[in-house]
Amino acid sequence: MDKDQIKQKAHDLFLVDGGKEQGHYFHGRSMLPLFREGDRLLVRPLDWIALRVGDVIIFRQDLKYPTRRVVRLYNRAALVVGDNWITQRQLIQSDQIVGVVYGRSRNGHALSSEQVRWRIYKTVCLMRFRVFERADRLLRKLARRVAGLSLISH
Repeated sequence: MDKDQIKQKAHDLFLVDGGKEQGHYFHGRSMLPLFREGDRLLVRPLDWIALRVGDVIIFRQDLKYPTRRVVRLYNRAALVVGDNWITQRQLIQSDQIVGVVYGRSRNGHALSSEQVRWRIYKTVCLMRFRVFERADRLLRKLARRVAGLSLISH
């Protein structure tokens, strides 16, 4: 293992082991409003068999660790989006996934993935993605038909 791989592995382990004491601090706007800048996320190691659509994961991308929601599962990959960026999809391989977020702490208030509020929010996010996906498919189909008609009429 080279120096960068060792650093990466140490960071991966900190996310899932050290999370009990310090947690992983969320950065960015991709998961608003569930996660905000500075929220402390509780992360458990990935169990691929237990991973479900709707789970929130942290994955390795170069030297960064983005947080996204799983919207579709494949053999050894997951399609993910940010709750605030449903138009930006990424296919993540299982070996890139560091862990699954199971809780959040903000200003001394905790929220667990087992709580009803989290589950309702997860359902709403998945519904938003599915509606967007269907609308996108219909609009692309309509655009192809319109483009086809304009070619015929000229």
